[in-house]
Amino acid sequence: MNVPKAMYKAQQAKKQMSKIQVAGVDGEVSVLMNGLNEIVEIEIDEDALTDSDSISRDEFERIIKNLKKQFKNAVADAKKQLEKEMMNSANLDDIKEMLGL
Repeated sequence: MNVPKAMYKAQQAKKQMSKIQVAGVDGEVSVLMNGLNEIVEIEIDEDALTDSDSISRDEFERIIKNLKKQFKNAVADAKKQLEKEMMNSANLDDIKEMLGL
């Protein structure tokens, strides 16, 4: 088993996957993700959401900024938890098979 070669191949595959980008849209929210399921950008159509004069524009922009940050952090946390769960449930033979060893 050539571990350095397998690691190099995995890094190359990861690099290729990160170059793929897609956008998902629902209502006033769009999310740009790469092939690694990482969020690259979040956009919220602020004009469509500001029909009301109940809050100031500055306050609204602050809320939107915080929501974007919290959304990214929540997804990152979910990925960490998923990685932990996968590591706890995976065995060495499965990992070798995934790497083609």
